[in-house]
Amino acid sequence: MKKIYLKVPKIDELYYRKEWLKDEKTMSYNAGYDMDLKGYDKETGVILKSDEEMITWYKNWIGHEPTKYFAYIYECSTGIPIGEVYFYKSELEYKMGILIKNEYRGKGYSKDALIALMKIAFEKYDISKLTDIVSSDRSSAIKLFQNCGFVYKEEVEETVFGEKKLAKKFTITKEEYLNNRNQNMKFVNNLELGKKVILEKYPKFATSHFEADDSGWTNFVIKIDGKYIFRFPKDYEAYRVIEMEYDILNELNSKLPYYIKDVSYTHLTMPTNSRV
Repeated sequence: MKKIYLKVPKIDELYYRKEWLKDEKTMSYNAGYDMDLKGYDKETGVILKSDEEMITWYKNWIGHEPTKYFAYIYECSTGIPIGEVYFYKSELEYKMGILIKNEYRGKGYSKDALIALMKIAFEKYDISKLTDIVSSDRSSAIKLFQNCGFVYKEEVEETVFGEKKLAKKFTITKEEYLNNRNQNMKFVNNLELGKKVILEKYPKFATSHFEADDSGWTNFVIKIDGKYIFRFPKDYEAYRVIEMEYDILNELNSKLPYYIKDVSYTHLTMPTNSRV
């Protein structure tokens, strides 16, 4: 199942960000820097903001795409914000950041959120490059960027609690992102491969009858026992259409007074990426 989705928050949802910024466990990575930032506590890394300051920040950030982009990370199963992502233009590149509330870390949300952010940055807003600086002792963050296709460029020096420390600068260009995306995505276009993919995820269908339907222009369809239908996009454009359908359903379910049945989502890195 898809774990998260990104959405620009409404002004009445600022409470969540205000709480994250003042949570010591969530902000511990931010401690020790000499930052000239109102409300910043060097010992803990927290940033305390009044409601008025949060509203000012909101007006400065929201609605200024693509120069600035900010979104909450929402957990699909609950619809609750669990963190944030952003990027902003700085000279010839775009700097980015990601924050996950402490209790949700280590569950794969960061990778999903970073992939979603890259998709918005490069495919929707056509920016040229994303970059971030990560402390050398944050091994999990370094691994995250490497796994998502970012390239280590250089070491930079930071001062943390009065001591000089090294940090790593990671970047990814739009061209690198597109190359990685195209290399990693394979599409189901025959019954044998489709059956293999389905049984890896749903072994209960091992004795079922599989029937292929390749009559559509955009999706390769497999019917199981006349009861279940699995749709596999034939190319990336078809994949994007299914993604949009899924995101629209999430948006409708968050606004309508009644519930629209979810379309089940399956993400398989090998041998394929597929939506069901």
